[in-house]
Amino acid sequence: MNLWDRLQTALPPGQARILVNLGHLARRKNTGLYLVGGAVRDLLMGRSMQTPDLDLVVEGDAIALAHAASMELRAALSMHKQFGTATLSFENGASVDLATARTETYKNPGALPRVQAADTILQDLARRDFTINALAASVASEQPGELVDPHGGADDLEQGLLRVLHPDSFMDDPTRIFRGIRFQHRFDFGFEYETNTLLHSALDAEILHRLSGARLRKEITACFEDPARVSIINELNGLNIDSGALAPGLGLHTALLDPDDTVRAALDALCAGDNPLAPQEWVVYLMAACHGAGDETLLNLARRIALSRKQAAPLLNPLFYSLDARAPLEDPETGPAEVENLLAGAEDEVLVYLYAAAAENQGRERVARFVHSTRAIKLEINGSDLLGMGHEPSPIFAKVLREVRRSKIQGNVKNRRQELALARKLLNAWD
Repeated sequence: MNLWDRLQTALPPGQARILVNLGHLARRKNTGLYLVGGAVRDLLMGRSMQTPDLDLVVEGDAIALAHAASMELRAALSMHKQFGTATLSFENGASVDLATARTETYKNPGALPRVQAADTILQDLARRDFTINALAASVASEQPGELVDPHGGADDLEQGLLRVLHPDSFMDDPTRIFRGIRFQHRFDFGFEYETNTLLHSALDAEILHRLSGARLRKEITACFEDPARVSIINELNGLNIDSGALAPGLGLHTALLDPDDTVRAALDALCAGDNPLAPQEWVVYLMAACHGAGDETLLNLARRIALSRKQAAPLLNPLFYSLDARAPLEDPETGPAEVENLLAGAEDEVLVYLYAAAAENQGRERVARFVHSTRAIKLEINGSDLLGMGHEPSPIFAKVLREVRRSKIQGNVKNRRQELALARKLLNAWD
């Protein structure tokens, strides 16, 4: 099978020309050059190219080829000599990643691989996760575009099967379990029988417990960023990965995501317009899937997947895990100033969650009003104005300014003159 015409059609003209030129250069240098991975898989599936970046494997010295290409094709060059990789960045915005063909061995189950340079593309493909990703297309041969498929990946694509390359695949690299689940639901594929048996055996052996928090977090992030997140979350729950590998007692679910994605609606409502929020979207989706979990479970989850302080803060905010803490948001008697006090310290992710999880429209309207209006309300006076009234600096100043702002939120104070008048009255009463 030859993919060259299909590849030329799928790529923007500028990128296609870059690939042709790289192929000519590699051929002159008698260097094997191959397009690998998801790009080849997507071409065979008839899917659009998912990224403008191209991943190429070099049989030989990728650094040397990249350096020559940088000079000849006028591209910016970034090199990582210790990894045998380089990136070429072109004026048209395209970039190409070149990597020396390599092999990987694992000293222990779940350990990071020991990497060595490989002589051929076949050795490089043998280290891949699934047959559908162990595919390459020649770039520098006399007939560019020739498919290299030593493990039957094209046939598995036709049949919609996910098949590992060897029996120890999941034990060597447990992150393949997560990638397999994502591919399963993104492409509507199934695990080949033996592969499915191997996956369950690896889970029974608690192989995911061997993953570091950082590696586990990377996979969880990818799961919640994936468009197929709803079915992925259900799969993680069905395989007991949530309670088993992530945090005891955790039960991931999709109540806020299916059939209506209330999180997406909340993001659309609060991340546009005046004073928009800028949340980490994957964290919001994680919160939605953890909806109803207790603080101890959430703390264990944050520790297990090594969340940064910024990532963990929304999960550990009482407004997220405690129904009592956020109850005033739904109370008709709660006024604008009380809403402001309730939400003032909430992270952007918590505000999105509160909008998505609100039981009544009133709760959503209050969050939206706080985000787009209330939190932007600023006083026209400050501590210097209070000093000018003849008072000595005091902790009372902060209390006075808070009360003046509270009155402004309620609509009782509307301009600088009224702010000064109320501040003077409060200072005289409290100082």
